[in-house]
Amino acid sequence: MRILELRKGSAEEAELLEAAAAAHGDWVLAAAPVMTCLWLMRSEWAPGLRYIGGLAAAPDLAHKSDLPPLSVGGAGLRLEDALAACLAEAIERTAQIERDGDIALTAPLGSVSLPDQIAGLMDLVIAGDPARADEPIDWVRARDMTTSAEILVPADWCLRRQKATVLAIPGAALSTGCAAGPTAEDAYARGLLELIERDAASLWWLGGQPAAALLPGSIEAAAAARLSAELRQGEDTGRATRILDISSDLAIPVMAAVSQNSGGTGLAIGLAARQSAARAASSALVELCQMELALQLAWGKREQLGNAALTDVDRRHLERAAVPAANLAPLAPASAPRRHGPPAGGANPACQPSTALTENDIHTWYVDLTRPVSSLRVVKAIAPRLQPMPGDLVTARLSAVQKARGHRLPPPVMIM
Repeated sequence: MRILELRKGSAEEAELLEAAAAAHGDWVLAAAPVMTCLWLMRSEWAPGLRYIGGLAAAPDLAHKSDLPPLSVGGAGLRLEDALAACLAEAIERTAQIERDGDIALTAPLGSVSLPDQIAGLMDLVIAGDPARADEPIDWVRARDMTTSAEILVPADWCLRRQKATVLAIPGAALSTGCAAGPTAEDAYARGLLELIERDAASLWWLGGQPAAALLPGSIEAAAAARLSAELRQGEDTGRATRILDISSDLAIPVMAAVSQNSGGTGLAIGLAARQSAARAASSALVELCQMELALQLAWGKREQLGNAALTDVDRRHLERAAVPAANLAPLAPASAPRRHGPPAGGANPACQPSTALTENDIHTWYVDLTRPVSSLRVVKAIAPRLQPMPGDLVTARLSAVQKARGHRLPPPVMIM
């Protein structure tokens, strides 16, 4: 693994920003001040991958010295693509930091009218501690993308907050379902795809829903093989890589890219949901290479700096890598290859994830978190019936799959 700092204000940074703006739009140049530092990383296992990471801080909150910078990153086959992905994630993550005016209402749960599916998730969150329903709760406005009908949802589900959270979803990542895009519809679709991805991963890893191998000769298998060759560049990495189809009952393909070393350990997993199986497989491969890079970084930190330098994320990577893949039942394909039809939702790509969910009686809403610092739209998508991952709650969807599969013990490690 190689790490190289990309100095702020350098000619190299300016040249790369111009290339990224030419490829992805002028928003790239406007977003650059969000980054406080940047570095380039190369993986010995995927020399074709370009990865740029860094620390981000909201320029409009620079007066608040107690806000820690946020770690962000992006990957692609070209440096300009990796930089654009990194900057988009920086805009997304910093947009979630609470600002003055975000809170629409402060009131106890009982005084707010909620849709049934939002109320159902609230019941799971406060289960075992119903007294929390009587505490003052901060609420933000959310909308239905189709009807524009407005509802209220807990701010703790959407905002990075300094004060104690009353209704945060236990164990969940605040960033899940939050996305940036050129339009609100595009960001909403991206956010929903991430929620669908995590739901499918939960049903697979925790529920025992079997994965499938890719259909030989399929478009997705061919796309994955081409991209894998481009990423690995013929290097003998000593790792075996494969794609598992973990799609759920929703009409959206979800793939898991898995790699391990020749001894069966060193496990890394990348996930992706997309509007076609080929795109899902390709995106999962890129995500896998990022997870491999994170594992290499964790190994390096432990070796050079000791266990005290490890973050919780580092430790999860190391724990997962230490378990022989043969001991993890979800990694064994147990169902016949699936044939994926045309994407749901008709001609409008932005509507496809929403359509797939609506057809399964899963209602969705979004919170607009767009900030003046960027022309990118940022939204937090909410689909209360989908199972979060990570997360400590067990929704009805996960419970039903676990029951159908005989309540098997979950694997000894988590995939995120």
